[in-house]
Amino acid sequence: MNLMEMLKLFQELPSWSRYGGSASLLISFLFFGVGLIFRNPIQEKFQNEVVDNSPTISIGSNVNNGNQIIGVGDINILEEKAPEVHFRVLSSDKLSDGSYRSIGLIVVTKIVANLYLEARGEGIDSFEVGPRRIGAFVMGHSGKRGDSYFTNIPNAQGEYTSTVISKNNKVEIIYDFE
Repeated sequence: MNLMEMLKLFQELPSWSRYGGSASLLISFLFFGVGLIFRNPIQEKFQNEVVDNSPTISIGSNVNNGNQIIGVGDINILEEKAPEVHFRVLSSDKLSDGSYRSIGLIVVTKIVANLYLEARGEGIDSFEVGPRRIGAFVMGHSGKRGDSYFTNIPNAQGEYTSTVISKNNKVEIIYDFE
C-alpha cells in the first residue's frame, strides 16, 4: 500500500473532516511510514532467502585428492554426558530379632532404559527398591537366585531407596544400566 492509497483511506474516515487532512496524514505516517524509514537491513537480506538447515552427511570425513585433503560435508553431533549411577549407604542397624537392615540411596543422574540392581550376600531375607518421590512407579522383572535378590527398573531416573534385610551385615549391592 502506497501513501496515496493510505491518504484516500483516511479521507473516507469521519475524523478527516474534524481534524483536517494534515493531522490524519501525520498519524498515518507515524504508524505506517516509520517502518519505511527505519528498515532492518539484516531482515531484508534474508527475507527471501530459503535456508536449508539439514546436515550434509558423508561416509568418510575426508577425501584425499592427491596431496590436498578436502572435507566432505559437515555434521555436528553433540555428545551428551553418559548417565551415572551412584550408591551410598544411608543407614545400617541391627533389628530386635537379630537381623540387619541396610538402607541405601541410589541416584540415577540421567534417564536409563533399564536399571538392574542386585543384592548379594548370605542370609538375605528381603530386598526392596522404591522411588523417593510421589507418583506411579513401575518395577520390572524381579526375583531370587541363590544368595542374591535382583530387580529391574525400566526408564529409571532420579533417586531410589533400597532396603535389604539379612541375617548377616555383609551385603553387596551391584548395579548396572543400559
